[in-house]
Amino acid sequence: MARRIAVCCLLVTSIGCVNAPRGAGCEWPDEPSVVLDLGATVQCRHLNADVRSAEEIAIRHADRTRGVRSGHYAGPDEYHSARTRCFAALAGEISVRHQVPPSQVAGAVGQRDRRLDAAVLIVFAALFAIAANALCRELFTRFPADERFVALSAATAAAAAVSAAGVMIGGLGANVVEMIQLGDTHLSYRAFRVPWAQHWPMLFAGGVALFAVVATIQWRRGRHQATM
Repeated sequence: MARRIAVCCLLVTSIGCVNAPRGAGCEWPDEPSVVLDLGATVQCRHLNADVRSAEEIAIRHADRTRGVRSGHYAGPDEYHSARTRCFAALAGEISVRHQVPPSQVAGAVGQRDRRLDAAVLIVFAALFAIAANALCRELFTRFPADERFVALSAATAAAAAVSAAGVMIGGLGANVVEMIQLGDTHLSYRAFRVPWAQHWPMLFAGGVALFAVVATIQWRRGRHQATM
């Protein structure tokens, strides 16, 4: 099982690894001009990836030229203006190179790779289930089948605590994967786009439900062993 989880983690980071733009200049990388047909899923993903790269270039440019540590910091407004101007120029370049209307380039801002998000969720759900299984095994060893009320109370408290911890740890992990994907530790406003930050109540509820399933399986297993 541990080997399977390690393979899953490797797949997640492999999906997230991209050729992140380097340097501080506000220039689009030299690439062939290709007309994109946005009716095709693959080419939509190409546009989304280009827009993510443009955002990364704009943030790096603003960090290096108007950031707090750049030596030319003149306040947040100037920083945001530098970032916005750079992104606007790059978005125009994308529009021209791929013959895509500016409105569709703008519409691609914030679009995520759902394959990566799904992979992150699956990996962390598997890790959560393994941790919940180990905890429930210990829990029901301490509170056997004939102590139903105490065991149920302990399992309920554990479900809430472990799910809360899982959401926090999963959020940190999702941000790390995002940094790997972008090739930058400065997520800036992009951190708010990570689904873990947007849907933590649903993830918490899902964690409680998954813990309940695992606990039920362990409870029934313990009762079966007790009657043998």
